[in-house]
Amino acid sequence: MKKMIEGKWKYLKAVFSAEKDKIYKDRNFKKFIKDNEYWLVPYSAFCVLRDKYKTPNFNEWKTHKKYIAGKIAQFFTTKNKDYDLSMLHAWVQYQLHVQLKDAVDYTHSLGVSLKGDLPIGIYRYSVEAWTEPELFGMDFQAGAPPDQFTELGQNWEFPTYNWEAMKADDYRWWKNRFKALEQYFDAMRIDHILGFFRIWRMPISAVQGILGYFYPAVPIVSDEFKAWQIPFEFDRYCKPFINNEILWEILCRRQWKGSCIYGS
Repeated sequence: MKKMIEGKWKYLKAVFSAEKDKIYKDRNFKKFIKDNEYWLVPYSAFCVLRDKYKTPNFNEWKTHKKYIAGKIAQFFTTKNKDYDLSMLHAWVQYQLHVQLKDAVDYTHSLGVSLKGDLPIGIYRYSVEAWTEPELFGMDFQAGAPPDQFTELGQNWEFPTYNWEAMKADDYRWWKNRFKALEQYFDAMRIDHILGFFRIWRMPISAVQGILGYFYPAVPIVSDEFKAWQIPFEFDRYCKPFINNEILWEILCRRQWKGSCIYGS
């Protein structure tokens, strides 16, 4: 896989270098940059810096650890030493857009609709986390609580969302995300859609998901049980269902020298 990606990039760089003058004059490419400047410029600069410092972890970069729009915009000025590299990454995105759009148009011509997949989370060391860390819970990790499949829970490692900050600007980030995807898909499946309402959150120091808790979490009161005519049993709903009988059943299955490790 690594050799294949390296080979493709070698080819793309060769094509870009050979056709550079023509590419820079392409009106459609210029329009693509203008229409997508809000995400394309930081993305291209992120790719340049990621490759320069050999890591996507912007905390380890020697420069531009903190995103400052004015400084990053300079990557797209002709006098900047990284101009050609920045334009290369923008051009690759343009080519991907054109090819996918052609495939979508052809599929539509056959009377077929397309549904895309939208993951709920972002990578901790992605361009989104670099440019707008205030929109995410960078001190937390998302995952899933313990269940019958994973007794220690799951740690997905990506940051949670700062919904208060998202709400403050009328969910601009999410609206832009949907706007970008609607160019290609007629419907979208949101992976782990419950993440909009609650998600299993744990501290950044956690390794397993067992230290997590639901956030945000809407509390429930006993009167709601009554309203729905559901019997409320405090011990059943509010205390861990672990007792001596359960411990005996679980632990006594382990034998050590013919004796139960729990009791005798």
